[in-house]
Amino acid sequence: MELIIEKIKHILETFFQSCHVSDFNIDIKSYDNDTRLVINVSLPTTASIFIGRFGGNLEAFESVLTDILNLNINNNERHRVEFDINGYRLNRQKELQDLAKKTAQRVMIFKTSVKLEPMSARDRKIIHNEISLYPDLHSWSEGETPNRHIVIGFRSI
Repeated sequence: MELIIEKIKHILETFFQSCHVSDFNIDIKSYDNDTRLVINVSLPTTASIFIGRFGGNLEAFESVLTDILNLNINNNERHRVEFDINGYRLNRQKELQDLAKKTAQRVMIFKTSVKLEPMSARDRKIIHNEISLYPDLHSWSEGETPNRHIVIGFRSI
């Protein structure tokens, strides 16, 4: 696994250097018996370019790095990569949890369902998980990608 970690680190270093970013730090940790790699990159203020709109570029990085990791593993077990830049994913998760809480309050006060803006599957999962903490509410997804969104409403009795 150490050889693969070094290979992924080299790929990321080459990528960021080719983008003329010289001030960066790459931290890679292995978890769950080496089936999950967590990669955190610290970048200067140009980070938003690499994060993309609502983390879209992060998801692309994650997909490519997961494919690279799984190409180099000899067993049939699927390995995962979690990729983050400047703590964006943790901040985004907190924002979405706050949005879910505010929307839940709105649904309970106004007694009507609320439709949220379209979002990625990862973001929808965070909202669904947060709404599941409210016993009187439930959430469901509607629409087709890229317009798939969440609706939050009262649970039917």
